[in-house]
Amino acid sequence: MLRDWIAQVFWALILTGFAIGVINAVWRCFSCVLSRLSHSARLTETWCSTCKQ
Repeated sequence: MLRDWIAQVFWALILTGFAIGVINAVWRCFSCVLSRLSHSARLTETWCSTCKQ
């Protein structure tokens, strides 16, 4: 029972890292979509350079 927390912390760290990566990828592409909708060339160049769409 005392060592169960090690596995829980391990998987919590793995899932947290994965969630942060997914949120970061979605946020980058979401910013790109918003800049395209605003028809701003400067924003599109800034935000869409990292998004693979």
